Amino acid sequence: MLNDEDIINLCNNMVKYITSDNNTETIIGYLLREIKENNLIYINLNESWYYYDTSNKIWLNYDFRKILFNSENLYNFFNEIIINYLHVNNDLTKNNKNQIIRISKRISGALLNRNIDYNKLEKACKIIFSLNENI
Repeated sequence: MLNDEDIINLCNNMVKYITSDNNTETIIGYLLREIKENNLIYINLNESWYYYDTSNKIWLNYDFRKILFNSENLYNFFNEIIINYLHVNNDLTKNNKNQIIRISKRISGALLNRNIDYNKLEKACKIIFSLNENI
């Protein structure tokens, strides 16, 4: 599993966001951004979400609630993938690894039990995915 370069890159990018300074919803928002890359954006000017259709090469209106209410699918990342990554990562201290594991377990539990504040998650994602110009 950890031989997959994409998963390792995802974990490398995510460890900087899994801190006690970020709340659960913000950390999930950063994971969504890492997964969706540049295919999903939020336009501040008209308060709209857009998804890039790579096959037709156009931006389409997007219902962000699809992500909000399917966020439980991110459970495996926080419960297994990032923890397996930490076991083989030698760049972090034991204390840092333990903190990330503790926070990841808290997030995976919240996802599993549906204890996510979806309004707070959407608000965080609007900031994380935001663009100030129309497309």
